[in-house]
Amino acid sequence: MSLRLVHPLAGPLARRAAAAAPAPIVPSSRSTATKSSQAYIARQKTDPFVASRGSFRSRAAFKLLDLAKKYRLLRSSVKTVVDLGSAPGGWSQVLTQAGRGSRTVVAVDLLDMEKVEGVHFVKGDFLDPRTRLRIRDYLLAEGGKNGHNRADLVLSDSTANLGCDGPSYGTAD
Repeated sequence: MSLRLVHPLAGPLARRAAAAAPAPIVPSSRSTATKSSQAYIARQKTDPFVASRGSFRSRAAFKLLDLAKKYRLLRSSVKTVVDLGSAPGGWSQVLTQAGRGSRTVVAVDLLDMEKVEGVHFVKGDFLDPRTRLRIRDYLLAEGGKNGHNRADLVLSDSTANLGCDGPSYGTAD
């Protein structure tokens, strides 16, 4: 009998699927790739997002490109954008490339993010008043460039950290 771990908030369908799933495959100590890892590599080679990822840091960049096209998020009138939960930086890359250098992007995350050209990065919890002041400082500093000191668009691709100790909403300890 094998133990199946299912998230406590998972619905009945997920619990039934986990109970009916075959026992997990335990990799052997062989140095050759298993069938599942060979299948993964084959899928990666044919995945259009992986193949066309280019210089984007994450597949999430394609999600933003689709959303921007569908809802016209990145119109030329959007001069200032705040990207919450920005690491690893895929959305920030899309924002700066679509703005062609004329857009101010302020990226905020608890995690470190490698520098993206043209992006002001703030490391911190966006719920923390000190972090919000740092964001506002960037917006005020760029106000003369863009004609105003507010964000035209706020984007977020973050989620609550549902760890073993329950939900955590970005509190940096």
